[in-house]
Amino acid sequence: MPKSDRPLLKTLKDLSIKGNSFFYISFYDTVSKLKLKKIKDNNYKWVRGKVYPDIIAVNILPDSNRFFLDTTIATAQNKGVPSQCIEQNGKLFFWYDKQYPLTNNTIKLLDKYHRLWRGASINAEDHPFAINELAQSIQYYFCKSNLSVFKKVITNRAIGAYEPPNVTCK
Repeated sequence: MPKSDRPLLKTLKDLSIKGNSFFYISFYDTVSKLKLKKIKDNNYKWVRGKVYPDIIAVNILPDSNRFFLDTTIATAQNKGVPSQCIEQNGKLFFWYDKQYPLTNNTIKLLDKYHRLWRGASINAEDHPFAINELAQSIQYYFCKSNLSVFKKVITNRAIGAYEPPNVTCK
């Protein structure tokens, strides 16, 4: 298992999410606080603010969306489908990993949880995608040099939208 997956396994062992069975996982190799930068009058964009180089983060968010699997191209070329999944205690956790192509085993797990649409072409109107901004996620902040040191936050705010908790790296 790649070193980068160790924080994921630690979070899954600690999880106590109830009521959902499908979760999106995102990783942050470097955590930073985002800030709004004015571009022009009434135009702003989010930019990286303060960087926390000793902290990595994992975000686990309930997700109810389905993914479109284009049956006219090779499995590994379906970039809109998560390439990695772990099933734990009747729950499916998925994430995108550029180092690993989509496999038939991942497709089988996504099928088991009814998370795929299949077809020859994608029309966004035929395949709605929803984001629940009120949904709470579990966010883990790890000390990069010692993964046994971490803080857990439950919030509906994105990583970077607030100051991360103080993780004392020794």
